[in-house]
Amino acid sequence: MPNARNWPVLLALPLLAGCIRWADSAAYLTDKGVAQPTVESFMVCHGYDCSFKSTVQLAPADWRQVADIFSRPPRDAAEERTRIVAAVAMLEDKVGRRIGTTADIGGIALLAAGDPGQMDCIDESINTTVYVRLLEQQGLLRWHRASGPAFRGTFVDGRWYHQTAVIVDLGTKEEYALDTWFNGNGEPAVLMRLADWRWSWDRS
Repeated sequence: MPNARNWPVLLALPLLAGCIRWADSAAYLTDKGVAQPTVESFMVCHGYDCSFKSTVQLAPADWRQVADIFSRPPRDAAEERTRIVAAVAMLEDKVGRRIGTTADIGGIALLAAGDPGQMDCIDESINTTVYVRLLEQQGLLRWHRASGPAFRGTFVDGRWYHQTAVIVDLGTKEEYALDTWFNGNGEPAVLMRLADWRWSWDRS
């Protein structure tokens, strides 16, 4: 039985699960052993918990297709977020064809751990962070920047551990979850305010 002095810490765990995150995307990628991405070459994770790392090089024609999503400048931050979702889905599809993750399914599949064709939330959040940073490097984003992933769930609070990529609105400083884990490869990410994502039971 836990010592009585530890009860405040244990009771605080569910609250901590709602606020812990990595604020710096570059530092997070370094911590995970993922090279800092460039449009010439970038690294992605797959196989659950970044068990496999693959280096990807997209052709100029691929980048032109991604850039076309932003060819008409977004009118505001909300419209840019919609474009980011579309661009991430396109990049995920293009990368999936190169590394063999086109059949990646959404949600949790415990038996898929170690399968290089499947991705968990850690793989997904790392890759999505890489994609948003690449969009930044291409000069395609005006209203947002990539942040480090956020996570929730301690089992103590009745939820599985889960993490998501995060983008920040440069004007309002509002943070948004850009969560590609819920849907299959190349499908649109779940986009919602990070504050709502932290406590959303239907997105657990």
